[in-house]
Amino acid sequence: MGILDVLNPINTVVSAVGGILDKFITSPEDKLAAQKMLADAQAKAQEMAAQTEAQRAETVRAEITGHSLLQRNWRPITALIFVFIIFNNFVLAPYVHAFGGNLPILDLPPMLWATLSSMLAGYTGLRTYEKRMSAKVDTDAVVSKVLNAIGDARK
Repeated sequence: MGILDVLNPINTVVSAVGGILDKFITSPEDKLAAQKMLADAQAKAQEMAAQTEAQRAETVRAEITGHSLLQRNWRPITALIFVFIIFNNFVLAPYVHAFGGNLPILDLPPMLWATLSSMLAGYTGLRTYEKRMSAKVDTDAVVSKVLNAIGDARK
């Protein structure tokens, strides 16, 4: 789900704090106030995560629509380089070595896997966000049309 996965630890902490507060707060009014405070904290965390994801999506859109060929394509080029390294080390080199050839195995720095997973997570997260936002717009349009139709039918 992309950046919204950041909410899981926040929600876990808020739930834990809520459980602790329930043990120490006995007044129903105070419990209600504490629950409202925790709900506000969760809502703020969700809002911040959504804003962050929207900003990341805007950055990617700006890169994609950039004037420079390199600016528009640096992410796919980087991904293709990673794919080539993985293909070389885990597919091509073993076959070449099996038939007596000698093909170097490229070094895989530990950060390569972290970078690759971040790129994939960022891409899928942004695509999910983009699809969700376009679906929301479509849903709003449908709801608006239905409400207008109901209003016209009542006349």
